[in-house]
Amino acid sequence: MIKAEFLENGRNKIIDKSNQEFFTDIAKKFGGYDETGSPSDLLVAALITCAMSTIESKARILDINVSGFHAKGDKIVEDDKIRKFVIEYHLPESLSAKHREKLEGVAKRCFVGKQLHPDIEKDFTFIYDVK
Repeated sequence: MIKAEFLENGRNKIIDKSNQEFFTDIAKKFGGYDETGSPSDLLVAALITCAMSTIESKARILDINVSGFHAKGDKIVEDDKIRKFVIEYHLPESLSAKHREKLEGVAKRCFVGKQLHPDIEKDFTFIYDVK
């Protein structure tokens, strides 16, 4: 199980199953720091954090606050191939239906997700429980 926490400006903290922490950044041209490894360094974490960064970037454009949002996810492996990513995003309960739709849409179109083979299913669940 990989867990991720959004920090700021496209930077995310990833905690692996041994409780070690890793960080990813988005590029400076997208408002990030570009100081640590790229999301492609860890496949599950890459998909989680790429979508989180995309959500945050869209939230800034929409001038809405998503502080405290977080996610967790895992992969389903069969016959030595990743068949499915299962990711759960927790976002502020205060978001309007219009903003929820926009943020969910951009998350599903994140860059890393678009690079994955179309046979790999991406099961994203959005839960609005962050106070």
